[in-house]
Amino acid sequence: MFAGMAGIMTFGFVTLAMSNKQRRKWIQEDRESKIAIMPLIWAEKDREMLLRLQYNREQEAEIMKDVPGWTIGEGVFNSKRWYEPGLLDLYYLEPSKERNKKVFGFNTFTGT
Repeated sequence: MFAGMAGIMTFGFVTLAMSNKQRRKWIQEDRESKIAIMPLIWAEKDREMLLRLQYNREQEAEIMKDVPGWTIGEGVFNSKRWYEPGLLDLYYLEPSKERNKKVFGFNTFTGT
């Protein structure tokens, strides 16, 4: 009875060790695939951000064309330091419904 119980427990521990090893391999493979694709995702995000900034500058030029002394694309703060604009900075010219869709995802809101 003890030999049978020891055999079953040994079989269970060996099976558990093998499945843990396989699971660690799958986790490592997932991690490596995420690391490999991350530069592509960042590049696409940067590309979309630059297109949005270009669109914002075009809209700013159209809106502020009658204001004397206005320089297109110049920040209101006297800083030469670059910072990555947030979502609200990128979509401030959109109507509120479209801006909420971009900033908050596909959430639906009640009310206005």
